[in-house]
Amino acid sequence: MLDRSKLWFLRTFFGVALFWWMNWSKVFRAIAHRKYKGVELETGLAFITVSNRLRNLKWTKDGTAELWDACGSPHWVQYALNEIDSTGTQPKGGLDCDDFSSWAASAADETYDPYLLQAAWLDQDGKPRGHVMCLLHLPNGKVVHIGNWGMSEARDFEEDLIGDVLQQANASELIGWSVMTPDLRLMRKSTKLPRWWKKIR
Repeated sequence: MLDRSKLWFLRTFFGVALFWWMNWSKVFRAIAHRKYKGVELETGLAFITVSNRLRNLKWTKDGTAELWDACGSPHWVQYALNEIDSTGTQPKGGLDCDDFSSWAASAADETYDPYLLQAAWLDQDGKPRGHVMCLLHLPNGKVVHIGNWGMSEARDFEEDLIGDVLQQANASELIGWSVMTPDLRLMRKSTKLPRWWKKIR
């Protein structure tokens, strides 16, 4: 049975959690990933190319160095891709969904207006879960997300993408979702979903 007070608490402090995560990630980038700052990023890539490049990476969870969750520098991810290209081996280090998405949002062509799209939810056991994706705006007016889950179907609105993620994750409830710039500046956040998601649950 869902604890409504727990959901209320998580939604109420969703903005605080975002603030902590964004700022801790900036500190982590400045300290742990400073040595990769000189790695030149691939840029101006088509969204299909971005998705294909991400397939070369193996998802690796954050550890104690990242305090179990930090969004790493896109230069670190580029370094990892370069190492895979040259040696066939992925270097050690956290490469989870936010790292995939950080690189994708930095490498994608600017005409896609790339951002980070983040979602948090409760699973069927009432445990908080989350995911970060790269949000891209296609020339036809549709939006897609790209990340370690692959590339989504094109949708009309960001909220629709979030609904699709919650379906894929078999979520019980949404905590909140947000849109951020690649350099981790919050653009908008919400705890609301499109009505269709609740109708099909």
